Amino acid sequence: MGIKKAAALFLSLVLLLGSAPTASAAVEAKNKKAYEQLKTSVHEHLTNRDTNFKLVFQGPGVYKIEGLVKQALEEIYNQDQYLYHSMESYQIGAKIERNNKVTLFFTMEYQTTAQQEAYVTAQVKKITASIIKPGMNAHEKVRAIHDYIVSTVAYDESLSRYSAYDALKSGTTVCNGYAQLANRLLAQAGVENQIISGDASSGTGETEPHAWNLVKLDGKWYHLDCTWDDPVPDKKGSVEYMYYNLSDNQMKADHTWKTGKFPRASTSYVQTLAALRIKDAKRSAFYEDMEAKIQEGAALRQELRSMEKGKK
Repeated sequence: MGIKKAAALFLSLVLLLGSAPTASAAVEAKNKKAYEQLKTSVHEHLTNRDTNFKLVFQGPGVYKIEGLVKQALEEIYNQDQYLYHSMESYQIGAKIERNNKVTLFFTMEYQTTAQQEAYVTAQVKKITASIIKPGMNAHEKVRAIHDYIVSTVAYDESLSRYSAYDALKSGTTVCNGYAQLANRLLAQAGVENQIISGDASSGTGETEPHAWNLVKLDGKWYHLDCTWDDPVPDKKGSVEYMYYNLSDNQMKADHTWKTGKFPRASTSYVQTLAALRIKDAKRSAFYEDMEAKIQEGAALRQELRSMEKGKK
């Protein structure tokens, strides 16, 4: 677990000259063009890991700038979850001037630098080219990526490494880094996925912030938690499948999240595999092996939950 509660989850908007009323997040037609330009510019600066920059917004909505900035950031983070989970903190100041003009001052902190992100991108391409074989379908790609991460990354028990960069460079990270790396590798392999953040419980009643992934296979979503499939302390080469492609109902036993923010995962992956054995007979051996490992994982998951409840 151990996701960092970054201050980036909240917007601190300081108006340097005077105060302005908070506006609705809805963008009026008269502000649409300026708003889209603002959002595009902010996204570019964040992607480049710029730490200090300023932007000018000019339009009738200048006194609604707080609401517009909040909406722009929300839309950026919804579109780029990797970026959202790479933020440390930020502060935004605004200087309102004449002629419907406001200058915005951004001070940003990130988990990584632009140079480190370039390293991540290069490694993601290299790893994907190595583990994703021609002819693999999405199910095989997810397993290859899951197994690579779990077998090569160790959980950082010092709770000081948080990113995909840490996972690739030092081989250790916490859940945020696992989820980031899975997100990048899956996307590179052409598998639609999301990073989901919420809380997780060990079964003793204690909860802490946690991050994992949702993957989309044949139009259906499943939960994939590479962190919780990696034994602690680390067992080199050991791969578990306790939290591999679970449904919402299965995941809710020890994970919580804001369900309205993420796609529903309502399908049993075991049932999906059973159907695929018939539908895609040439891969039947893969599906049978995958089903067996998931069944083993489910039994182990239940055993661990029972043991933890007994410790209460």
